[in-house]
Amino acid sequence: MSTSASSILTKTQVSIADAISVHGQSNVKFIDGTWWLDKTKNGRQEFLTGPRISEARHLDMDDISSTTPDNLPHMMPEASLQSAAMDAMGVKDTDHVILYGPDNCFFVTRAYIQMRTMGHPKELCHLLDGSLEEWITANGPIEAKGTPPSQLLIEASSLDAGASATYQAKGPLNIVEMDELKTWIAEGKTSGEKPEVLIVDARSKGRFAGSAPEPRPGLRGGHMPGAVNVPITEFLDSSNKIKFKPKEELEKIIEAAGISLPIDGSDGRKIISSCGSGVTACAMLTALDILDQDTSNVYLYDAAWTQWGAQPDTPVEKD
Repeated sequence: MSTSASSILTKTQVSIADAISVHGQSNVKFIDGTWWLDKTKNGRQEFLTGPRISEARHLDMDDISSTTPDNLPHMMPEASLQSAAMDAMGVKDTDHVILYGPDNCFFVTRAYIQMRTMGHPKELCHLLDGSLEEWITANGPIEAKGTPPSQLLIEASSLDAGASATYQAKGPLNIVEMDELKTWIAEGKTSGEKPEVLIVDARSKGRFAGSAPEPRPGLRGGHMPGAVNVPITEFLDSSNKIKFKPKEELEKIIEAAGISLPIDGSDGRKIISSCGSGVTACAMLTALDILDQDTSNVYLYDAAWTQWGAQPDTPVEKD
């Protein structure tokens, strides 16, 4: 007799053993969130080629995204597009979704946060605590390399985002815009010992300081006034960066950044997570979910430094 998913899937992180035990249940959907900053790799192609978890879907964050006048990359989609994508993938808003990827793919947290930001309930949103390779080693069911995916690999261009959808996405939720940040900085809300608005930047120390070049041409170096630097690697297991450090270490890292735990969402203080293009910033947001924190006043600056560093009038500081 199988154990119900609701009795096992109670936290953000799901062990490989628990994930295997609920695989195949109708209300559990595995979603491959593989994406690479290194463009010699392609998550969509890797999913097509296999191997992949049996019955898995693939969420292509470059494709299921919105466009902007300044061509910002992989911005959170409109609710109608996310809804159409979930319908096409056969995912219901009452399903448990488990996001996963291969060894050292620390960008999977973006796919997880996309599901969360677009309104999938927190208690139904999970991250596999391990990689595809570890799943295979544990004899989890797979579709072998060279076999086609059993689930449709969707493309935004073929979806009707204007149609009535069964899945009801929301949002994007808890996204902060550049103009809001500029106002808070001008009002001094990002400064001081305990600022009203705390900006946490996940870029490398060199990029944050302005001493290392930005990978995208035309961007100024440095950081937003008052921001603190917590590179994404601080949160991750050095032996396999798809996994997070233990909870006790995550707590210390987050508190060292100036975030008192537990987070009191009623005090009005805002926490903003930023990075280069809205991807690595999702690691801290995921860590807060792992620690079961109240994230009602925690936001993603989705446009991130790709937008901020390209403006002629945005305030920038260097260390």
